[in-house]
Amino acid sequence: MMPSQITRSSHSSLPEVAPASGDATGVSEQTPQQARTVAFFASGELAVAFGRTSAAPEQDTVRLLSALQRELDKQHPSWHTVAQLCQSVAEVGTTEQGWHQLASEDQVSALRELLDRCTHRLADMPAAHASHDSLSQACEGLRTARLHQSVAHLAARPSALARAIPDLLTLTHLDPETLGAEPPVVSSYTLFSHFVRTAKQRTADLNDSLQRQPDAVVSLLRSHADTLNDLEMLPGALQALTENCQDAPACNELRELAEVAGALLQLLREHDLLPRLEEISIEPGEAPAPGHEPAEPRLTTRQALLKAGGNLVRKFDAYGALAPMDDKALLALMRTPAPHLSPDQMHAFLTVSYT
Repeated sequence: MMPSQITRSSHSSLPEVAPASGDATGVSEQTPQQARTVAFFASGELAVAFGRTSAAPEQDTVRLLSALQRELDKQHPSWHTVAQLCQSVAEVGTTEQGWHQLASEDQVSALRELLDRCTHRLADMPAAHASHDSLSQACEGLRTARLHQSVAHLAARPSALARAIPDLLTLTHLDPETLGAEPPVVSSYTLFSHFVRTAKQRTADLNDSLQRQPDAVVSLLRSHADTLNDLEMLPGALQALTENCQDAPACNELRELAEVAGALLQLLREHDLLPRLEEISIEPGEAPAPGHEPAEPRLTTRQALLKAGGNLVRKFDAYGALAPMDDKALLALMRTPAPHLSPDQMHAFLTVSYT
C-alpha cells in the first residue's frame, strides 16, 4: 500500500479517532494519539495518522474563512467569536471534503494570512488581557487547520518530491511507545517499514533536487515555511521511534531515514526555509582571545542560554503532546544535541536553572 494519502497545531488538538482494534479494557486506556498510531500501523495511510475522517463537514471552509476575515476587520473584534470560528475551521479541516477545500491555492494564501494576523495580534496582547486565552485558542485552531492544509496541498502535488514533507510530518505525530507494543495486525511492521522506506527515498530525491535544481522546490516549500518548522522535532521523533521499535528491518529503515532527514534539515536551513543555527558570541566586556578579532555581534552568552532554555522547554512540551513521557523517551530526548550550546555552557545553564 503506497503512503501517498492526506495534518501544527498542538498535537493534542488533533481529533480523536476510534481505535482499530483491541479489547474493551485496552481501548479505554488508549490516548487519542495512541489510537491514531495504532490505526496508522494497521493501514499505512497518512490520513489515519492525522485523524482525518470521511464525515461530511457541517460548515464550508470558504464561508468560515470569510466570516473570520470580516470579524478581524472590525475595529473591536470579538475574540470569543474569532476563537469559535478558528476552531470550526480546524474541525472542518479534519474531514476529507474540508481537507480538499483547504488545499486549493486561494485557501492556502487566505489561511496563511489569517494565521499571521492572529499571531501578530496575540504577540501584541498582554498576557493578563481578558481576551488573551481566546486569541491563543484561535491561533491554535488555525495552526491545526494550517497543518492539515500544508499536508493536503503538498500531498496533492504531481511531483513525488513534495510528498517527502507530509511523510516526515507523519512520523513526528506518532506515539513511539506504540511501536513497542504488540502490533495490531500481523502486517503492521511490513506496512510501517514500507512507509519509512518510501519516505526515505522521497527525502533523498528531495535532497538531490534542492542541491541540483532548487528554485522550483524552494518556491513551493516557501509557502509552507511555517509548517516546515514542525520538522525541527523530526530527529528526536525518529530516535524515539527507533528505540521503541522491535522489528529489526524497520529499525534499519528508521536509522537510514534519520541520515537523509538530517541532510534535508541542513538544506532547508541553507535555503532559509528553516531558521539557521545561531552562533554564540562573547559577553560584552569580555576580552577576545589574543590574536582574534571580536566576533560579529549575534547572541550574548546570557541571551543564548535563555534562548536555549526556551527551546528546551518547547521541545519537552511538544514531545509531551505526542506521547506520555517515560524514562526511555526522556533519555532519548536528552541525548539530542543542543546546537546553541557547548557542553560547558549547557552545564552552566542547567546549574543556573536548578539552583
